[in-house]
Amino acid sequence: MPLRLPAVVAVLLVAGCGARDDVRVSAPPGYRVERVVDFGFAVPPAWRRAEEKDEQGRPLTTVRGPALPSGVPDGVAHAQRYADYRQGFGTALDQFRDLSRLNGYRLTVDRETRVGGAVRAHRFEASYELSNDRGVPTAFRLGGVYALTGDGTLVEFVLRAPQQGAAAARLPLILDSLRLAER
Repeated sequence: MPLRLPAVVAVLLVAGCGARDDVRVSAPPGYRVERVVDFGFAVPPAWRRAEEKDEQGRPLTTVRGPALPSGVPDGVAHAQRYADYRQGFGTALDQFRDLSRLNGYRLTVDRETRVGGAVRAHRFEASYELSNDRGVPTAFRLGGVYALTGDGTLVEFVLRAPQQGAAAARLPLILDSLRLAER
C-alpha cells in the first residue's frame, strides 16, 4: 500500500493520552462517542478502537470499521493531537495540501470550518485510488479536520473510507461530530 497520508501527516502532531470529561459530543442516533484527551467524536457502533503509534512512536488513536468482502475496513478514523504546536496553523494546512498532491489525492473541499472548542478549524475532503497487491484499484473518500485550541494544541482528525462501503456516506456526519474541550 502506498504511503498512508494520515500517518505521514501525523508526524506533524504531538499526541497525548487520557480523556477529559468536559468534551461535549452529541452522537447522532445509532452512533457512539470516542474521546481522546481533550476532544471527541462520534462513530458507528461497529467501529473498534485501537491505540497505536505513529512513525515517531507517538500515540495515535485509530478507530476502524468492519472489514468489507475485499478485506478493506469500511472506514478508518485517525485522531491525534500536538500540545503547544509551534509551527503555525497555516503550516499544518499547507503540509496537508502538499502531501495530498504528492499522493495523487484530488481535493474537493478546502475551507475554514467551525468546531466547538476550537479557535480555528479547517476542513479537507478528497478522493483517491489505491491498488491492492493484485493491482486492483479501489476508490476512497477522505475527510479531515484540523482544529486549534486557544492554548495552541493542534488536533488532527482524518477519516477515510472506500467508496463501495457504507462509511463513505457517513464521513461528513462523523467529521461534523468533532468537538474539543471548552476552555
